[in-house]
Amino acid sequence: RGKKCFTAYHKHLVDTPVERIFATEFRFDFVPYKNKFLKGFIDRIEQNSDATFEFYDYKTGSAKPKTQIADGKDYENYLNQLRFYKYAFELQNPNKFVTRAGLLFVEEPDKNFYVNLNDEDSKIIEEKIGFVYENLEKLNFNPPPKDNRKCDFCEYYHLCKLNDM
Repeated sequence: RGKKCFTAYHKHLVDTPVERIFATEFRFDFVPYKNKFLKGFIDRIEQNSDATFEFYDYKTGSAKPKTQIADGKDYENYLNQLRFYKYAFELQNPNKFVTRAGLLFVEEPDKNFYVNLNDEDSKIIEEKIGFVYENLEKLNFNPPPKDNRKCDFCEYYHLCKLNDM
C-alpha cells in the first residue's frame, strides 16, 4: 500500500517548487483564543508569490466526494479542519493571510480537494470553536462509545462523561 501511495503521489509532491515550501509538519501551541488556547498541526504550508499562504493536509484511504466536503454534508469536518488551520495561523501571525487550503488524498491524488478561504470562513469556525468550548465547560457533550486506544491519548479525558462510568 505504501509503495502504491508513493508511486501515485510522488509526481504531485515534486511538482511543488522548493522555494514555495514555508513549513512542513507545522505545529502551533497556545494560540490565544479569548481566555483559552488553540493548538494544532498543519501538514504542509506553502507561500505564494503575493506573500499569502496555502495549507495542505494529507489524507490516507479513499478520497471523499468533493460535494460532501461542505457545510451540512458528511465530511463537513474536513472543511472545518481547513478553516481552523486558517483561523489559528492568522491569530498567531496577524500579518499573514491564508487564501487557499487543500486535502491531499495520497492514494488518489487526482481527487484532491481545494478550497479558497476568506474572512467568512474564519467567522464560521470562530463561532464553532465558541460553541464547542461553551459546551465543554458545561460538560454538555455526548462522547462516542469508549475506545481505550483513543481515550488513553485524549486531552479531554478528565472532562469526559465516560470517565464517570
